[in-house]
Amino acid sequence: MSMPDVPANMPLAEINIDGTGDYGTIIEFAPCGSPINGGARDCPVAHNVETMSVHIWPSDRLDWHFQEEGTVPLKIGGKDGLFDDALNGAGDHAAVQVQPGMLVVFDSGVGDVYRVGDPPQPPTRLKGILATLEWAPDPANEASWARVSDWAK
Repeated sequence: MSMPDVPANMPLAEINIDGTGDYGTIIEFAPCGSPINGGARDCPVAHNVETMSVHIWPSDRLDWHFQEEGTVPLKIGGKDGLFDDALNGAGDHAAVQVQPGMLVVFDSGVGDVYRVGDPPQPPTRLKGILATLEWAPDPANEASWARVSDWAK
């Protein structure tokens, strides 16, 4: 997928790939990410900054990964999904079954990250980000994937 409208104050911070295949991939957008070597973070704590995560689950079970109560239908990259802003401005959530065995859950909100100097930001408008999201034409074919460097800032 590509998400060209992620706000500039939320650059791609890290991509976590589960080597076992049980927990999927987590993509984090925040002012600061974890170091690759697992060592100490190079950024002090900052509170109330905007973040977003994308969790790609190897699953067909929406109810295991997403609370459906109170959701509304939403097109996510042209696919039928669900949107939930039940946290009253503290965060938005969305989910879409991209294909059998691939469930994608989006979470956005305001939280703590490890960088100072950025002023607090309002919660992201997840619907706007999802409106411009594009899926790879063939997720099984890496040649059809958008390069992360082409869309992540």
